[in-house]
Amino acid sequence: MKYLGIDIGKEKHTASLISESGEQLFKPFLFTNSAKGYAKLTQKLNKFKKDTIIIGMEATGHYWLNLYEKLHADKYFITVLNPIQVKAFRNQGVVDCNSYCESFQLKISNLLFVASKTKSFAVLYPSILRG
Repeated sequence: MKYLGIDIGKEKHTASLISESGEQLFKPFLFTNSAKGYAKLTQKLNKFKKDTIIIGMEATGHYWLNLYEKLHADKYFITVLNPIQVKAFRNQGVVDCNSYCESFQLKISNLLFVASKTKSFAVLYPSILRG
């Protein structure tokens, strides 16, 4: 499996992908909250099979909704993370990043990895808004 963490922002998002072994598959990159930005994201993701990627993003205001809708329509597996849970994981040291894990989207990627290995379904749950 591969774990894509997306740090959601008002106009721009940042994403990074790690492998099951913790290897960073592509460095964090910015993309806009637009069709052009989505195309930039999918260009990077198209190098991998969709069914091997778990995508996680925090439910940050309403800014995540457009991206969620598009990823869901394109059949990606997405989990929407509660910001309170992400903060708790970060504060408890559960998200034990390697030295490269300085950026927030990498922390989300690592959280997805930890949750999948520990079967922490309170954090890692499937796309629930659209079934």
